[in-house]
Amino acid sequence: MLKQIFLPEFFKNKRIYSQTIVSYYLEEKKVSAVKVLATRTQTIIKKADTKNFNLNNKKEHKDEIINAIKEISSSFGNYDQAFISIPTGIV
Repeated sequence: MLKQIFLPEFFKNKRIYSQTIVSYYLEEKKVSAVKVLATRTQTIIKKADTKNFNLNNKKEHKDEIINAIKEISSSFGNYDQAFISIPTGIV
């Protein structure tokens, strides 16, 4: 955490330190996620996962998304950064 405050993430288009990054993509009927190891010169996909769910009503839809993110997050283990992408059509 301190290195993010005092050091820039990139220098001359190269990462200064390695990071494990998880990116979530939320869709209407599924949540997809990818765990990536970003080193100084490479980006390596370590794991990818998708959780599908059924839509019964809006109230359960939020709970299904939260549970899917929690399941994927627990299966991925530790990571340094997380990003979530939400399409404007489902907001």
